[in-house]
Amino acid sequence: MTAYTSDKIRILSFVSIVLVVFLHAFNLDNLQNATPLFYQSWVWFVEDAISYGFTRVAVPLFFLLSSYLYFLNTDGSLAGFVAKIKKRTRTLLIPFLFWSLFGIAFYFALQSIPQTAKFFTKGHIADFTPGQWLKTIFIHPIAYQLWFVRDLMVLILLSPLLYQGIKHFWKPMFVIAFVLWIIAPDVWQNSCEALLFFIVGGGISIHKPEKIETGYGQYSIIWMVFWMALVLLKTALHYANVPEQVIFGVFKLSILVGVFACWGFYDRLFAGSQNTNSALLKLSAFTFFIYASHEPVLTVFKKILFVVLSKTPMGHFEIYLAAPVLALLFCVIMGYGLKRFATPFYQFITGGR
Repeated sequence: MTAYTSDKIRILSFVSIVLVVFLHAFNLDNLQNATPLFYQSWVWFVEDAISYGFTRVAVPLFFLLSSYLYFLNTDGSLAGFVAKIKKRTRTLLIPFLFWSLFGIAFYFALQSIPQTAKFFTKGHIADFTPGQWLKTIFIHPIAYQLWFVRDLMVLILLSPLLYQGIKHFWKPMFVIAFVLWIIAPDVWQNSCEALLFFIVGGGISIHKPEKIETGYGQYSIIWMVFWMALVLLKTALHYANVPEQVIFGVFKLSILVGVFACWGFYDRLFAGSQNTNSALLKLSAFTFFIYASHEPVLTVFKKILFVVLSKTPMGHFEIYLAAPVLALLFCVIMGYGLKRFATPFYQFITGGR
């Protein structure tokens, strides 16, 4: 892998986690007469277009790039996969357990303080049964973004089988995964998306690793415009009396186009440049820390801002913009401090990153 491609993966991963924070910043999901707050207003349109449109390319990119790197130069031997799985125990499983338990401890502390308890009433941790504890730690963490690592670990455990399937039956596997992604019920959508783009990334890594080194900037503007048009169309269709299946189809197409558009647009910006973006490269060192720590930090900022700002459409929009920015700044500053002054601990909670 060239240095340019390595930097590209690091920067796109950082940009993707910024998108994830804005995805989670959506604040109109409280219901008003069985519909989201300010439904089909301008603030709803903007938040929906960003959080349920543009940002939705982030997770597919993460799984695609994670799979590409995982399968790169794999010899297919069982011993090789055992070594890789052992390594992921340190880089994924241990951080997953830490951040899952930290989320529980953080919420327990907030639920134990009278002044903050009223803002964190969902699921009283002190009353958890053993079954609820296990479910909260491993299946549905309070830091809900950890589902990505959970599913990635499952796919990695299955990687010896997936490798054989991708190596010998890549196209049929892609078709099956694609169909599952389209027809799966909402509860399985994230996992089916993980499977599809893990297979895509693995297929590129195993069959055509050189393709990722190719520059795709030539037509990236066209792809970006197409992507933006699809997202805006999907959002606008909520105003029209069209079947949900149509909206769903446009949404899925926007994700596919968006992944390719983002990958190519990077080349448009940086291909041929002697130095990419040193600031983004420095910030990319904190990608995993931001991913793991931005919740419940983001939720806390949102709740604080809701106390300070009015609950009007403009107030919701101001919170929507301010909360993720504050959460990102907080996480970067905290990550920098831990990395500099508590390096062993920082490496432990980020899997040595």
